[in-house]
Parts: sequence; C-alpha cells; structure tokens
Amino acid sequence: MDRRERFQFVGQYRCLDFVNTKFTKEGGRRVDLMRSFADLMDWLCESRLMNRKQLQRALKLWGSGHAADRIFQSALALREALLLMAEELAAHQPVPRASLEEINRTIGKRPGCVLLVRDSGRFEEMTRLNPDEPDHLMVPIAQSASDLLCHGDLALVRRCANPGWEPFSTTRPRTTRAAGAARPAAAIA
Repeated sequence: MDRRERFQFVGQYRCLDFVNTKFTKEGGRRVDLMRSFADLMDWLCESRLMNRKQLQRALKLWGSGHAADRIFQSALALREALLLMAEELAAHQPVPRASLEEINRTIGKRPGCVLLVRDSGRFEEMTRLNPDEPDHLMVPIAQSASDLLCHGDLALVRRCANPGWEPFSTTRPRTTRAAGAARPAAAIA
C-alpha cells in the first residue's frame, strides 16, 4: 500500500468522493483509480472511513481470493448506483429507485452502533463501524449517501468545471476578485 495520498476529496460527502474515483485525471488523461481490492482499501483508509487497525484486519480476513473479488465487485456496483444518483441530482432530477435500493441494501448490512458526537459546536450522529463481514466495508459510503439525501442541500450537487476532470461536489462556485467570474471551489488554489 502506497502511503502518499492518491485520492482527492472535494465532494464534501464521501459518497461523491467515491464516485469521483472514476473520473480522476492522472498524467493528462482520465483514469479510474478504483482498479482493485487494494485500491478500495487504500481509498477507505485515505477517506478516514476506516482506520489503519480496521484496514489491517480487513486485509487479513478478506484481502485475497473470492472474498476480495466479491467485495470489490460490490463496491463497483455501489459506485455505479451513486454515480447515477449524483448525475440525476446534478441535473435537478429525482434520485433513481435503483440508486436508493442499492444504498438501502448496503446500509441494511450496517454493523456497529450509532453514537452522538459533538463536532464544531454541533451534534452529529457517527456510526462506529465494526466490520465482521466483507459486506460491512461499504456501509460508510452508503451512509454518506443517506446523509447527503436526508440532510444535504441537494440543489448544490453539481459537477465541478475543472478541465479534463469534472468531479461531483456540493460546494458553491466562488467568485474570484481578480477575474470576477464564478469558478468552482475545487479549481481555486
């Protein structure tokens, strides 16, 4: 596992960041950064949806063979459902039933418990994940989609206008003083 960060987190919701792994620009061309079970594990760790201890345990239990392949295929199916959701939200259309079904199917496998935590003076629910089954690894991503749909401003879901890479985000376009033009937040250094 490479320790330098390979993934960008610009979506404000991890479900959008997960979708964005499909549209990353690398070396001047578009590539899919989710090419293997190891890539998925790296992403879960970099996204902070799993800690290193959970990652090491998952790799030990399910890091090879049929289990790894099944987890990876399940992750790709969830990503496709989330992509469809994001595309429809960005077009101000209803979320497709297939996306909701995949999110619910994944959340329905949630292990662990929900805790109430204080963050920046506000209370939030946080799911403490204790993955005992391979399917549990995708639950935090689906939970992020649930959080977006239930608590997010859906009118803000859009594709950023970065040349060659159009990630999904919920940030508002910012106006730069020098140019006076609206630019996506992700494009401003």
